[in-house]
Amino acid sequence: MFDRFSERSAKVFVTAQEEAKDLGHSYVGTEHLLLAILKLNDKPLSGILERYGLTYARVKNEVISIVGLGMRGFIMSPQMTPRARKVT
Repeated sequence: MFDRFSERSAKVFVTAQEEAKDLGHSYVGTEHLLLAILKLNDKPLSGILERYGLTYARVKNEVISIVGLGMRGFIMSPQMTPRARKVT
């Protein structure tokens, strides 16, 4: 699925899937992509986001607060949302 992306970009998508799975979400959304960028500390983008107070911990807490936690361990392979698919 990520063949046309750079290794760095593919790593962001794989990490986003892991984030979604860890949160028990059945989908990979833009919030998971943001978490992946911050978790991987992917400069320069993560540095810009952090300057505006968007840290991995803060964003993860907000995602949990707004979206909640799903059923961890039951999600095999989270599917991309339409918005996340636009990035691919």
